[in-house]
Amino acid sequence: MDLTTVPRRVDPRVPVRHGEGDKHRLGSIGGLAALSLDALSSVAYGPEAIVLVLVAAGTSALGIGEVPGRPHPSTGLVIVPVGGINKVTEYALAAALSMGGEVLAVSVHLDADLACRFQEEWEQWDPGVRLEVLQSPHRSLVHPILDYILELQEGDRQIAVLIPEVEPRARRYRILQNQRGLLLATILRSRTDVLVCTLPYRLKSR
Repeated sequence: MDLTTVPRRVDPRVPVRHGEGDKHRLGSIGGLAALSLDALSSVAYGPEAIVLVLVAAGTSALGIGEVPGRPHPSTGLVIVPVGGINKVTEYALAAALSMGGEVLAVSVHLDADLACRFQEEWEQWDPGVRLEVLQSPHRSLVHPILDYILELQEGDRQIAVLIPEVEPRARRYRILQNQRGLLLATILRSRTDVLVCTLPYRLKSR
């Protein structure tokens, strides 16, 4: 059938005269407009149907309208990335210990000798928290922590990562100071299911 022809109701008892159907024939512009309206209708109602399906699936997965069971605590692990032995590390470890559960300090070093030296200094300090030293052959300080957390994430253990951030008194220095912590937090939130917390350490003015 010609797409530009609009069908009309035909009464079988009344004969159609020759050439009468041409009165209901659309031109090229009218036919294009009719087809465009049909296409727009399909596009308009398509996303709405998709949204309804997604809402229904999300409602079922989240258990909306249902009474959930009682929450059961799981064994927790708090990981604290550290870069040195200083007041910031002491402050972060104290905050992690107050959260309950096991606390683990993680440090990344690019050089094996520096890693061994830092391990010895940690044992001499003896903060009561185990230290895990990670070496980075590719000179990356973020991805070794990411890979290590991905290995620990298996199972039902709840893992939290507490990232200390130094906040200078002047706001113009804060962006430069916290770039590494911000990058680590962003990657962990996008690649893992751990709880990511940032702990500000505000420098006091004298």
